[in-house]
Amino acid sequence: MNHTDPKSLRTFDTAFTGESGETLQTVRDRLAQNESGIRRRDLLSALDRLVALSGKPLSAISSSTSGLRLAFARVNAPAAGISRKSLQNIKSNVLQAVKRYGTPKLSLTRRIPMTPAWSGLVDLIGDSQRRYGLHRIACYGSAVGIDPGRFAPSDLIGFHSAVEREGVLKDPKKTVNQAIAGWNWCSKHIPSWPKRRLGSPFLSTRYRLSIEDFPAPFQSDCALWRGRLSSCDASMFDGPIQKHRPVTIECQTNAVLRLVSLLVAQGIVQLDELNKLEDIVVPTRVKAGLFAMRNRGVKTSYMRQTALIMLKIARHHCHLCATSLRSSSSPRIQLGFSWSLSISATRRSRQRATPICQTVRVPHRERSPRSLRSG
Repeated sequence: MNHTDPKSLRTFDTAFTGESGETLQTVRDRLAQNESGIRRRDLLSALDRLVALSGKPLSAISSSTSGLRLAFARVNAPAAGISRKSLQNIKSNVLQAVKRYGTPKLSLTRRIPMTPAWSGLVDLIGDSQRRYGLHRIACYGSAVGIDPGRFAPSDLIGFHSAVEREGVLKDPKKTVNQAIAGWNWCSKHIPSWPKRRLGSPFLSTRYRLSIEDFPAPFQSDCALWRGRLSSCDASMFDGPIQKHRPVTIECQTNAVLRLVSLLVAQGIVQLDELNKLEDIVVPTRVKAGLFAMRNRGVKTSYMRQTALIMLKIARHHCHLCATSLRSSSSPRIQLGFSWSLSISATRRSRQRATPICQTVRVPHRERSPRSLRSG
């Protein structure tokens, strides 16, 4: 079998799914016949409310995990005039009805027994968590008839399709990446494991540039900034309070390069426009870069760390005045980063008109963000 043939994916994407085809109408009929009392009323009401909210009859909604997720994805609580808590109660009762009166769903390892080759390979893993993490890929290889020694990176395309079609896991791509990491770890640490390493079958979304890709003046200014962080001279009144460790300097450098590379990838700035770090800490550019990071799913904590690093570069390396730092069009956004992205709702309401330079107390001497310090 040619595992890279796109036509064969029709067989692969059903590796984890059954052929039951049960709908919520069947579940409702069983519920109405066998349940009584208040529970019967609540569960039937939840199923009927789902019909009104989704606009589809129960006979058209599958009782599978993917079918239920798709049905509730069509529900807009504010548009329907219900609260978020009411929607959560409806979901809970529908899931309870499916669990009590739907067809019992066996675990993946019980539905798809592993072949002796895959079972013996998984048994080589001593760590129970790592062994559990590779159960799904072993069941997939057993279902489609791929031996462990022949499993290749191209087979991960079918594995991703099967996980996505199964609908149990919310992020199939993350499951594939975790399986790749577990496989490669076993390939490195277990002698009898297949030596073929796996790689991601998806197109790369990498956008970060190396320091060598930037103009020479920008590289020189970055080297000057890095050297300033690695020294702690008493004559440097605006220098760091203590000398940064190499790993801390490397982490801060990577954060700066990621932000600048994203600006270049988004077309916000051109490489030939970057001659020094002062060209980056322009409030509008930092703001655009941080919003681009948020659109890519970057954690708010990392965005805050990046914003603080850019603020320290602007204050202590580029020696920009406070007026320049507040030149953003929004009075509560300092260097393009709103502190309200990472604080509680109560504090956010109190600080809506306060820029970050007032909410974050940075002394005259530079400090390293605690989360980026080593040791």
